Amino acid sequence: MHVNRLSGTSSDFTTAELWVCDPSHCFNWTETGWHNGHRCCGISGSGLSWFFAEDWEGTQGPGCDGSGYIEHYYPDRPVNLGETHVAKILYYENFRWQAYIDGVAIGTTRPCHFDWTQDMRTGTELTYDSAQITADASGLQKRTTSGSSYDWPGSFPELDGVSAPSFDIYWLNPYKSAAWYGN
Repeated sequence: MHVNRLSGTSSDFTTAELWVCDPSHCFNWTETGWHNGHRCCGISGSGLSWFFAEDWEGTQGPGCDGSGYIEHYYPDRPVNLGETHVAKILYYENFRWQAYIDGVAIGTTRPCHFDWTQDMRTGTELTYDSAQITADASGLQKRTTSGSSYDWPGSFPELDGVSAPSFDIYWLNPYKSAAWYGN
């Protein structure tokens, strides 16, 4: 993933990220990538950092009842605009997924997820229409039981939370690389 612009404020945020969704219509998901701005859930701080988050509903895994949402931020891991980093989400074990940045595991989900995905997405989430973003994801791969595939057939780029017409996301090369920008 390569990010040139990613604005954020003390009350709003913008991300550049990857998602994997459980086969329950994306009610359960794991995401990782770059985050700038306001942090969720009472976590102090703001600014550019790596993040990892998960959301779950139901009782898919052992010990999971009800629903939950957790975000984790990693300000101690360097991240700068204009750099290229490898973001990955892999099935770990026992209903858990693990997020990686540049080959280093940065987080593991609670045991509340399916052991396969419904779909994979790349793109952005933002909470304000004046946000500025220029980013792309390339070399998109999915791992199957028989190895790796170098594309994401059936998946799509995701632009979430924006109503301004000045934002766009599109395939650079269908199912292999995507780009997104705004303002």
